[in-house]
Order: sequence, then C-alpha cells, then structure tokens
Amino acid sequence: KEALEAARKRGVVLGRYGKTLAHRNQTAAQAFAHQLSPTLSALNRRGITTVRAIAQELNRQSIPTFRGTSHWHPSTVCTLLNRLK
Repeated sequence: KEALEAARKRGVVLGRYGKTLAHRNQTAAQAFAHQLSPTLSALNRRGITTVRAIAQELNRQSIPTFRGTSHWHPSTVCTLLNRLK
C-alpha cells in the first residue's frame, strides 16, 4: 500500500487505462439511465413505484440492463434511479 501511495504521489497513473475507462463507463451509464427515464415515468404513472416492483416489471417487459442482460434486480433499479437524481 505504501509503494502504491508513493507511486501515486510521483504522478504514476495506476491501472491499465487509468481514469479514462471509468469516466467513459460512467458517461455511458448516465446516458442509459436517461434513455430509460420515459419508461420509468410510465411505470410510475401506473403506480409501480417500489424498486422491487420496477425490477419485476422491467424483467417482464424483457428490457435489457446496461450490461445487456435481461435480468433486473432491486439494487440495479436503485442505482438507475440514483443516476437520474
């Protein structure tokens, strides 16, 4: 840990891609959240408001997640909703 901290202080970029890949993934996830915003608003108007109910409905409609799978979890929905705040 001390050696890593010393390298950081010298300005060494740690990790394979540094912060570039993390920033790109964060931007893409933010765009995905905004893309799903109308769907979430429609669910909210139908009275589907809990993260568990939203996850079940997104799975029922076979809407893929950010990573491309089609299985939503309540924690995934919570993260999505937090991105929209």
